[in-house]
Amino acid sequence: MIKQLSISKLVIVFIMLMVLYMIKNYNSLNGSRGIIDNDVVQYYSYLPAALIYHDVSLKFTENYHGPHKFEFWPSMAPNGGLVIKVTMGMSFMYLPFFYAGHWYAYLFGYDTGGYSKPYQIALLLSSLFYLIVGLHFLRKVLEKYFDTFIVAFVLLLLVFGTNMFIFATINGAMTHVYSFSLLCVFIYYTIKWYERQSFRHSLILGLVLGLITIVRPNNIVMGLIFVFYGITSFKDIGARFRLFFKNYYWIALMIFCVALLCLPQFIYWKMVTGNWFYYSYGDEHFYFNRPQFINGLFSFRKGWYVYAPIMMFATIGIFMCYKHLKSFFVPILLFMVINLWIIFSWWCWWYGGCYGQRTLIDMYGLMAIGLGVFLAFIWKQKMWIRYPVVILLLLLTFLNSFNSIQYKCGALHYDSMTKAAYFENFGHMEPHGKYYDLLQIPDYANAMKGLPETTNTTK
Repeated sequence: MIKQLSISKLVIVFIMLMVLYMIKNYNSLNGSRGIIDNDVVQYYSYLPAALIYHDVSLKFTENYHGPHKFEFWPSMAPNGGLVIKVTMGMSFMYLPFFYAGHWYAYLFGYDTGGYSKPYQIALLLSSLFYLIVGLHFLRKVLEKYFDTFIVAFVLLLLVFGTNMFIFATINGAMTHVYSFSLLCVFIYYTIKWYERQSFRHSLILGLVLGLITIVRPNNIVMGLIFVFYGITSFKDIGARFRLFFKNYYWIALMIFCVALLCLPQFIYWKMVTGNWFYYSYGDEHFYFNRPQFINGLFSFRKGWYVYAPIMMFATIGIFMCYKHLKSFFVPILLFMVINLWIIFSWWCWWYGGCYGQRTLIDMYGLMAIGLGVFLAFIWKQKMWIRYPVVILLLLLTFLNSFNSIQYKCGALHYDSMTKAAYFENFGHMEPHGKYYDLLQIPDYANAMKGLPETTNTTK
């Protein structure tokens, strides 16, 4: 048993070493921002604003003549206040690493304004830390139901067969690995809570769900996993209500913890905008009447199953849970449908410049359960079924790894891929042949208005 358990742990160690290697060799940590760029600028803004410049209103940026270099991208509220677009959850997650980077910068003579190299390295290491935490708790969940060899294989496929590795390294410090980690912790303690309702389990669940919410507010629907875990029939719904009513004090504790973690955001909005609740995304909206399921799943621009094809097998495994792991079937299927509907209803269903469907990384902890169910079923089949499927999964993992390299080298475009461009460049590390002529720029203007995209300009 000790030998078996070590295999899945060794896989996590291997993943950690690969991420460190990628960070060391492929991430640019030079320049004014390095990894603190694009959306990370916004997620990170609360920390230097509050802890270095002591002004979350950002008014200091208008007439700053100090020694530091910084970067803030606020929008303007109707009252003239400068407001950070995103919620502050990621700053909570970065916080201990920010302090480590700050003290290192202070001790070794770097710019202590919040954006020099020590801060950049600290954020990248935070991404690695939360990835390992997520994989640790996911391993503990999976080993409740599957052989450790299956667990080890699932972890490898999950990291190297999807876009998760990219978002732990090249695009580190984005929200998705952090949300993945929080969900894995949430799943583990959901199982523990139903085994024994206690103050500790309830407190952890409430705090984790609060963090999940304040990191990406739409991810509050992850709470459905707790509500519906173990529901296998309509009869179970009544028993669930009775269980919640019997343990109302623990349910109240969870709700209190969620509200407590969200309270600083409401206070910030009130201070800066004059309103307790403020929609900071301006003209950007969800269009729930026209979710882009087909594009989001199958398009060559950003199709989930195109750039993470092993997720097709994980999805099959979700449906197989009905027979093989009933306690997870209803919560995962319900969450998956609602989550996909929300994600693909956003005006920019491709979510800007990135590799694959980045927002779906958040739910990979649940997809890992489906993948485990699928693999456990395949493992029991005859050799002529088992080995071809395993080889196919390994080939798809290799394909994803190669696509990731293409993305890093510019041979797989961040937002304008087409089927023709994909196959024109297939097998090439660098842009090849007519690749650039075959790209299509997304119709951002129409998409923002909720209108169908028109014929796009080629690059």
